[in-house]
Amino acid sequence: MCDFGVIRNQLRRCRELTQEIRFLEREIRERMRILAPGLLALPGCSAISAAHLVGQTAGASRFSGEAAFAMHNGTAPLPVSSGKSTRHRLNRCGNRRLNSTIHMIAVTQMRMHPVAIAFMERKKAEGMSTREALRCLKRHISRTVFKTMLRAEQARAGRVVEAEFGVERVAIAV
Repeated sequence: MCDFGVIRNQLRRCRELTQEIRFLEREIRERMRILAPGLLALPGCSAISAAHLVGQTAGASRFSGEAAFAMHNGTAPLPVSSGKSTRHRLNRCGNRRLNSTIHMIAVTQMRMHPVAIAFMERKKAEGMSTREALRCLKRHISRTVFKTMLRAEQARAGRVVEAEFGVERVAIAV
């Protein structure tokens, strides 16, 4: 026997949560349009991915360059050579959340974005495995993300962005 009251309450709660999720996604998208519009233009980068990148990076200008950013997010290749073979392996260090976000963007791009598909095919033609080609694509995306965030920070330098935290409205100088 089912208690239809409990089922109705659960269904109502699911609908409420769905509405709240959609509202929050819209709010995140609007904030990302202000903070980093270039990230939203990247193929495979959603508003939530852009928010992860901006939040976990905490300012691209704090890095000395794209290599430092790649090391921070774990996309910088590490050389593992033995004898005559020279190859690189995946860096397991760095910010794993950033790396995971870049990985999701890379997987989306290699499935749907013609430029990334051509990049992967070119790397495979050079003799790389799919994993090695994906590592190269992630490094390329990391470079693009860094440059995009740096341009966005420089464009809004000196501007004030207002944000709501709870019931208060706070001005943030960026």
